[in-house]
Amino acid sequence: MRTDAYFVLPLDWCTTEAERLAKRPETTEQFTEVRFGAGFGPSGLPHIGTLSEIVRTAFLQRSFGELTGRPTRIVMVSDDLDALRKVPESFPRQRMLAEHLGLPLCRVPDPFDEAESLAEGVNRRMLALLADFEIECEFVRSSTAYLSGVYNPTILEFLGAYGAVNELVARSVGVIRRRSYSIFMPISEATGRVIEHIRVLEVDPSTGTITYEIPEDILIQRPGDEYSVEPDEYYEGEPIGVPATVSVLDGRCKLQWKADWAMRLINRSIAYEMHGDDLADSARVVTRICAHLERPVPSFYKYGLFLDDLGRKISKSRGNGFDLGQVDRYLDRASLLGFLRLKPKRNRRFAPVLAPDLCGPAYRKLLRMITACSPVDLFSAREFAVRYLGRAPAELDQVWAYYCDFVRSARPPFVPAPSEAEFLHALGHELSGLNAPITGRVLRALIPEGLYPIVYKALTGAPRGPRLTTWLEITGLERSVDLLRRCAAQTL
Repeated sequence: MRTDAYFVLPLDWCTTEAERLAKRPETTEQFTEVRFGAGFGPSGLPHIGTLSEIVRTAFLQRSFGELTGRPTRIVMVSDDLDALRKVPESFPRQRMLAEHLGLPLCRVPDPFDEAESLAEGVNRRMLALLADFEIECEFVRSSTAYLSGVYNPTILEFLGAYGAVNELVARSVGVIRRRSYSIFMPISEATGRVIEHIRVLEVDPSTGTITYEIPEDILIQRPGDEYSVEPDEYYEGEPIGVPATVSVLDGRCKLQWKADWAMRLINRSIAYEMHGDDLADSARVVTRICAHLERPVPSFYKYGLFLDDLGRKISKSRGNGFDLGQVDRYLDRASLLGFLRLKPKRNRRFAPVLAPDLCGPAYRKLLRMITACSPVDLFSAREFAVRYLGRAPAELDQVWAYYCDFVRSARPPFVPAPSEAEFLHALGHELSGLNAPITGRVLRALIPEGLYPIVYKALTGAPRGPRLTTWLEITGLERSVDLLRRCAAQTL
């Protein structure tokens, strides 16, 4: 695979960040493993934002390791214990998914019927991407970490400082939401739902429990809805206004995501993590939590957002932008990694129609050549590339796909006039009967000067192209004649 070069080439931002990280006290011990964090929510198919975070983290990991010689590890966490709050627009079986709103993602059926849960189906796709890009990391499922008790010691720290930590996070939400906000969210034994709107009545760090109730005097707005509902409608089947005591350990409660982010960073001694510009405020909350608990604050790196062709943020739930399946169709691996390594702090549009701009001059040059030559298939495109460029570039398959989908498909179909159709039919007949090589002199004898654009339109869809003798040679006489006859048949 040709990806290694992009991990070892000098990367200015990686070098700067590696040097910055190397100066932190907790990373100066020669044999202490330095851990890089990454996380994602498996509520939708992995997109370019998910991929960029882990790829750029791998860039930095490599740069840091080469600079310091210290052992490193990437820890990637899938927050599969989080609730399904909204049905992703890009998923099938929308009605079925709507029936499982509020359940942890690891307990929602897979709408593709390929895995034991929605989250696990997304996890498998993410693991396949990691393998494809040859990125080694420790892959952690939140559900496993919570249920196994791995997080228990850190969760107890949060419980012991509940009042202060809850207040730190609550400041980042709206005034109305604060009325039923808690960093601890019980997972209901009755319905299996994540209970996100509670009022904590008592905290007992000695037993690791909280006593809470779902308030009766609040309104809850469903994500994406314009109206609010009563608690008994939103939490159907749950006791409303009734105190309940539950352990916060062993997966019986989940931390709200900002607190969860801080908790896993502390628990796993993460020294460095990247995040999108849209999470800048949340990263500041995490920083305050770590400082309050007197734990090392990880180094954060804020990167720009990926936008679709309309300038909207690419969203897992909306499914807009550049699907990673499309990425392989239009971008070769080297072009994609080159795009991800450049100017990570800038917001970047990322859509199929923008592929030439994403990939750079070499891609655009090859596209111009293919557009000018109008090959009939990939084999012919390769022949033209070898003839005019001296080689078939590695990105030829992706440029050919882009040409077919966005250039050739945009050309209006050519329907010749009756006289033009008769000429094309006759030309096809003359060419098919030739026993000598097709030279420029032969073509000039068969095609009047003013009718060359008609021939090009019939063969390529465009009024001009490469030298016609070259085009016919590469395409083949039999196929060329067939194109002429098929075009003429639309009128005759």
